[in-house]
Amino acid sequence: MIGVDNASFSPSILRILRLLRPLRTLKFIPGMRTVVSLIIKATETSINILLVIFMVIFVCAAFAYVYWAETLQYRCMNVEVGEILALTHHYNCK
Repeated sequence: MIGVDNASFSPSILRILRLLRPLRTLKFIPGMRTVVSLIIKATETSINILLVIFMVIFVCAAFAYVYWAETLQYRCMNVEVGEILALTHHYNCK
């Protein structure tokens, strides 16, 4: 008989295997296999669409930063009132 060391055995391995149990139904229900394959294909397409959307937002953000960077720079603002005091090239606004 092969001895099993209790220190090396972990019940978490059994829990992981229990999570894979519902995949056995794919073998018995052919319609379920079709549904799962379509979900996987839709997920791949969704990831591509999300990447394109992220790239568009990134390009728009870069454009906005370049376009408005100088207009928002070097402004002194009174925070209590909310008005712009002066447009200056110095960091010390008094």
